[in-house]
Amino acid sequence: MKKSKIIVPALGILVLSTAAAVTGTVAWFTSNTLVNVSGMQLKVDPEEGMVVSNEAKASWNISTTATHTGKNANDEQLQFMLTSTSDLTAWYHNNSANANSATAAESYANVTPAKPAAGTDKTGIGVKTIDNVDKNIYLLNRFYIQSASNVNRAEQDLYVTEVAVTGSSNSAELNKALRVAFQLGNEQAIYAPFAGATYEYKVAGAETNTEALASKDANSEWVETVLASNTTIPAFTTGGDDAIEIEVYCYFEGEDAAAKSANITATLDTLAVSFRFGNRSHQ
Repeated sequence: MKKSKIIVPALGILVLSTAAAVTGTVAWFTSNTLVNVSGMQLKVDPEEGMVVSNEAKASWNISTTATHTGKNANDEQLQFMLTSTSDLTAWYHNNSANANSATAAESYANVTPAKPAAGTDKTGIGVKTIDNVDKNIYLLNRFYIQSASNVNRAEQDLYVTEVAVTGSSNSAELNKALRVAFQLGNEQAIYAPFAGATYEYKVAGAETNTEALASKDANSEWVETVLASNTTIPAFTTGGDDAIEIEVYCYFEGEDAAAKSANITATLDTLAVSFRFGNRSHQ
């Protein structure tokens, strides 16, 4: 069974900056190749490699940079309010009664923003105007994946794993509210990368729990989520017209027990987030 992986880094907390670098095991192959050796014609078998692009779709490589960084036109880090979501579609906000409590004390306000359109001329920030003030709800980046060769890769499982964060020091408790969420079609995975985060919580007073995934399981193994099962990774084209789109949301979950005013520190951390997309033959 062949595998290939591509890795994506970088993000920040309340000053949320995101960049992505992607590496993998594409090896030497970028397409099917015919080679002649001493009169014998040999067809090279390409590995099940993938290449990735950001929203520009201008360059397809084993590395890329996220289109949206969470900064404004002056290169200043922007702040993001605590919100809550179960489906990456409806977003809610609330307040607690005191600084040392994360329990919602008011009616939930729906703060669902218009979903940012893709493109290098966009910001990737979901913005909602509240009391005549624009509030940043989440940062959204889209990544596009296709085969590294000019043939389709059928019967593949496409997954995400190794969701990790570095840079936590000044605001370690508040950092637990960080969420990194992935959307591919109808499939979603919400990760809470920091140990000690709240992994089950009710969004906007719902009766059922929303479940966030820890990055590692009880055996310290990376938690893996299949985003597309038995799917086809499309053949490489320059424009990536059929490439698979994966949305990656970064936000701060207000229902996390660590999301309380008492955990706000004078200096907030800038965090680097990394994760891997991988593919393997469906069993």
